[in-house]
Amino acid sequence: MDKPLVKSLNHTYSKKLLEYNGFTVTQQVGTLYKVAGFDNYNYLLDINAVFSNSPRLDPVDRTGFCLSAIRWASVRPWQIPTQQIDLEQAMHQRVLDLCNTRQRLNLFWSGGIDSTAIVTAFLKNAPDIGQCRIIYSPWSTYEHPEFFKILQNIPKLDLIDISGDRYFNLDLDGIMISGNPGDELHASLDQSFFDQHGYDFLFTPWQDFFYKQNPDDAFIEFCQNHFALSGREITTVLEARWWFYISSKLTSILNSNNLSLFVSESAGFDPSRLIGFFDCDVYEQFIYFNTDKIILSQNYAGWKQILKDYCHSYDKFDEWRITKSKFGSIQIGVYTWKKEILNNRRNLMILEDGKCVSTKNLPLLSKKEWGRIQHQYQHVFRYPNTL
Repeated sequence: MDKPLVKSLNHTYSKKLLEYNGFTVTQQVGTLYKVAGFDNYNYLLDINAVFSNSPRLDPVDRTGFCLSAIRWASVRPWQIPTQQIDLEQAMHQRVLDLCNTRQRLNLFWSGGIDSTAIVTAFLKNAPDIGQCRIIYSPWSTYEHPEFFKILQNIPKLDLIDISGDRYFNLDLDGIMISGNPGDELHASLDQSFFDQHGYDFLFTPWQDFFYKQNPDDAFIEFCQNHFALSGREITTVLEARWWFYISSKLTSILNSNNLSLFVSESAGFDPSRLIGFFDCDVYEQFIYFNTDKIILSQNYAGWKQILKDYCHSYDKFDEWRITKSKFGSIQIGVYTWKKEILNNRRNLMILEDGKCVSTKNLPLLSKKEWGRIQHQYQHVFRYPNTL
């Protein structure tokens, strides 16, 4: 009988989970751990450290070139795009594909660039906008008040405020659509990393930058072999960043425990109901041939300009199109932390079938208790003696 794989993992306990399963943890990289016997995966952690000051979330290699100790579920295989399409075509087709599920579509709108582009795509292309709900918080309205006024005046469009007690009791029918993995597909850099290295380095040869960060010839050779799987030439730091995130971080972002644990308390929740809007072949077809458009200037407000232009074609907000930059919502972070602390500290992982593997004793996990859990769920790990 087929057994479910891991859909989401609480990385707070990943080191102990690995050790209890007989793996040897060799080095900590940010919040992640290198594992003996998984050299290719360990090199992915090295790439992650090149691109982030605080590496987190397990890379999950869509090419199949790098296996990790965890057997992940729902990994969409990497396929080299062959057909060039424009942004309008990509957004139109993605909306139709989701509408054709004939389920209610719950669109998470933060007020940011990605989520506003997604809502705009549905407003422009959905055959019946009544199929959609907008899930927002007060901070969504603070970030983009003009767009919220548009939403309030659209007949048949449900608006649901996620704040307060509703956050802890959000049990909606249909599927949940977020802006993930918009940052990854557009190679967005966190501001602190950008401040450290500047703008010009993005367009320098990746080999020079990588070797400066990690002077290991074997590491550079691994990168050359892995980058070749993209099916295109990877020459600059920006292109290398884009490839790493689209090939190896996309799935980890989708499987991160923020959104999964957020809804995991719902009875019988199916993790397949969690949809990352940009996680699809059709958007990859667009971005694959347009990586030169994703970061246009040193000014952070010039990033993701293609999506801001797309929104402007609908709402005509000139100032937002020119000046909008990344906005860190403190409230969304607080909501997430409160949910995890109050409701989910005992969850170890979520499996493909939606079942939560949990412990009564967290944050203290006894070896005796893990022994019982391990026997039942040992199939979710790769064992060294089977490599």
